[in-house]
Amino acid sequence: MREVLPRRQRRLVLTPAGEAELARLVPSLVHMNEALLGRLDADERDTFIRLLAKFVQLNNDQSRAPMRSGVRG
Repeated sequence: MREVLPRRQRRLVLTPAGEAELARLVPSLVHMNEALLGRLDADERDTFIRLLAKFVQLNNDQSRAPMRSGVRG
């Protein structure tokens, strides 16, 4: 479902079918995460995730339509 907010913003909300699909996908995502990061020790995983989050934030900051964290409806 999509809702128009002030200043041409949009809020997307999952439908019950979307929630069900997300729940169906989570086990596969957990498996994929373990396959990708399973050979790293805990410190390496933490470092990788921290740097990946920084990379995503830096890219977001340069975006023409940056996503703002903490925006909830």
